[in-house]
Amino acid sequence: MLESLRILPFTFGSFGATLSTTDAYFKPLFGFTLVAAYASPNANDSGLTVDCNNVTASSTVFAGIDAAVKATPGAWLTPAYGGTNTAVHVAAGDILNFDFNSAAANTQVYVQLYVLLDEVHV
Repeated sequence: MLESLRILPFTFGSFGATLSTTDAYFKPLFGFTLVAAYASPNANDSGLTVDCNNVTASSTVFAGIDAAVKATPGAWLTPAYGGTNTAVHVAAGDILNFDFNSAAANTQVYVQLYVLLDEVHV
């Protein structure tokens, strides 16, 4: 099987709004295995954490990434990438939601998902 590492970058939040739980949704057209994730805010935001849930599978993809310090992105990493978390598979068409816990008003959060794409036959 050929695997291909890709980065899925996201920016959440905007001026005049406050991020919250179940704030954003994503439905991938392809299956993938999450091997690493990073999150950081555009400004220091004490207590801010980020979760990702698989709504379709009623499961947690990752939880509690510390995104409180602008200059120090919080990380969720599998052993191959320097961490201790277990890789998580997401099927094509699953609905994911992102939670932003304890976010201050006007905060933007940058999230990067590092994924191994499933083999695709066309």
